[in-house]
Amino acid sequence: MITDLLREGQEIIVQIAKEPIAAKGARITSHIALPGRFLVYMPTIEHVGVSRKIESDSERQRLRKLIQAIVKEEDVPSGGFIVRTAGVGINEQDLRDDARYLVRTWRDIRKSAERQKAPALAHKDLDLVQRLLRDQLSDDFAAIRCDTEEEYLEIVEFINRIQPRLVNRV
Repeated sequence: MITDLLREGQEIIVQIAKEPIAAKGARITSHIALPGRFLVYMPTIEHVGVSRKIESDSERQRLRKLIQAIVKEEDVPSGGFIVRTAGVGINEQDLRDDARYLVRTWRDIRKSAERQKAPALAHKDLDLVQRLLRDQLSDDFAAIRCDTEEEYLEIVEFINRIQPRLVNRV
């Protein structure tokens, strides 16, 4: 029963899993999932896995070994990771960088939640530009151009979090 798990007035962090539709309310979960470029970080679930859509057994084994090593070696406060299909063929450093970015994001969410009185928005999913940069940005980019100073500052801040070595290309 829910009363065995929670008490009235208790503050918890939840994620909106599905937006409200018509008379149905939002579907929420306490199992947080933060997607990165190559990984999904699940700070509340102790699990390390590889997407079922990756069919090659040797690639699945390689990725599983890499992510298990990263979880042991990095300062991961809790939880686990799933390697996304975009992780096929990716090197250890790129996986490690993605894991670090996701753990930093989770720590920021926790800090934000602690500073605010519930109910409050502790984190908002990435906007379209940020999702594109997260999923597509690579050393192949010579420059990233934007229209406004405000957008420039947001992009610089975001790239500084995901791939700091590429900030000077904005």
